[in-house]
Amino acid sequence: MRLFGLPWLFLLWLNPNESLQQNEIKCQLILPPLRGTTYEPAYRSLFSPSEKIRITCGEAYWILNTQTTSAETTCKNDGDWAIRAVCEEVTCSHPQALYLDYWGDSGQQQRLGDTVSYTCGSDYRSTDGAPWATCTRDGWKPNPLCQEKCRVPETPAALTITTDVTDDQMKKGQHLTFACKNSNHIIKGNATLECLENGHWSNPVPRCEAAKQCRTPPRLSDGRTKTWARNMYRHNEKVEYVCDRDYGMEGGPFKTCVDGDWVGEMRCRPGQGCGRPPPLSDGDTKTRPKYQYQHNDKVEYICQRYYVMEGGPFKTCIDGEWTGEITCLQPCTVNRGDMNRHNIQFKYIRDDRLYLEHNDEIEFMCTSGHRDVGTVRMRQKCENGVIHLPTCQ
Repeated sequence: MRLFGLPWLFLLWLNPNESLQQNEIKCQLILPPLRGTTYEPAYRSLFSPSEKIRITCGEAYWILNTQTTSAETTCKNDGDWAIRAVCEEVTCSHPQALYLDYWGDSGQQQRLGDTVSYTCGSDYRSTDGAPWATCTRDGWKPNPLCQEKCRVPETPAALTITTDVTDDQMKKGQHLTFACKNSNHIIKGNATLECLENGHWSNPVPRCEAAKQCRTPPRLSDGRTKTWARNMYRHNEKVEYVCDRDYGMEGGPFKTCVDGDWVGEMRCRPGQGCGRPPPLSDGDTKTRPKYQYQHNDKVEYICQRYYVMEGGPFKTCIDGEWTGEITCLQPCTVNRGDMNRHNIQFKYIRDDRLYLEHNDEIEFMCTSGHRDVGTVRMRQKCENGVIHLPTCQ
């Protein structure tokens, strides 16, 4: 057998791993990157196991197996990348939906942002009401494309639908509200139904039944009904209560007959007193006010001279509060200077006065040598301090 020559042995000694280096596994990238793809680091094409790169995709692209626009991937020991290092264009395929009646793309794949017209089957409706779908990163929108419709149910004769219904089918989330035609009937069941995603209503259609009548209304401790109580009341009838003189009411004042029961809470408790009565603009109390008043006490008011009272004249202490509306309406003033500027005078000598009370009427006429302009009538009324003067020229 022939032995290796010395030169060959010398080369093996100088580079003992050369054969191993030639067989070392590498992960490869295609440079330059495909359209829509960038790498970091950007200019290397070979990577050893455990080395990492970051892939970033353009606006209309994504990494298909993660459906993200950016990801980090690692070179594996078998020379493959943990995630395929390529960005692919975002596309949407023809939806396989039995509820579609028409789909307008002829079976072609659509790109991000593309729209396709479609119609739903007879028992379905478009989810957002629009006649087209849009390709997004999350697939076709709206999702689902179609939803089952709720058919408006047949309404029993005693019921009426109070919702404004323009079609015999309604969309998910819409509501139907029912009421009884007869005011002496009541709804049994849920008066409002919601259309659910599965095309069914949230509850069965309610029914109407004759409401029960109510017996004599219950007594109120330290109070009574405002009018004479009867032995029988119809459904929805009301009864008003009042408390005895020295008591104030909490709640109320009505109880209502609802299907045989009286509904409404109230109680009478000792009435609270009031402090000094409130001031009256352009008026005052008729007598010197006290610092404290009892429940149901009254205070009389008067207005200043020439002022006319509206409402009143009393305010009453009711359970800690003064009740009663009073207003002092202002008089009008008519002076010679204003009349001279308008070239007018009083038509009747009896009207020659400085103050006119609220609602008083007065008539003017043009001074000698002037004529009525006609924009304001000669006969005018004082209304809470305001009177309009006619003009002559």
